[in-house]
Amino acid sequence: MVKRIIILTTAALFIAGCATPVRIKTDVQEVFVPVLFCPAPPKIERPELPIEQLGNGKKSAGEIVKLYGATVRVLQGYAEELETALKQYDKTQEEYQEVLQQFEAKKKELEQTK
Repeated sequence: MVKRIIILTTAALFIAGCATPVRIKTDVQEVFVPVLFCPAPPKIERPELPIEQLGNGKKSAGEIVKLYGATVRVLQGYAEELETALKQYDKTQEEYQEVLQQFEAKKKELEQTK
């Protein structure tokens, strides 16, 4: 029993001796990162699809084709709205890259003058 206590105590001291103190750096450093405002995405609601009007009732083949065609047109419009929203974010990303390049150029200038 005493041997176990001595072994555990010795092992604990060895493990504690290996620990290095943690140092937290609190200096203020200047960071060159452009921060741009990115608008929230537009609220695009999912459309009601005409094909959902089929339900369980019997419809003629002509009515089904009309509802199917209307559904396709609605989905095409919905896809166009989504693509327009995505293109706006592509434009924002391109503007961000331009500003980032300007910041990097200024950073190099400041580093060369130091």
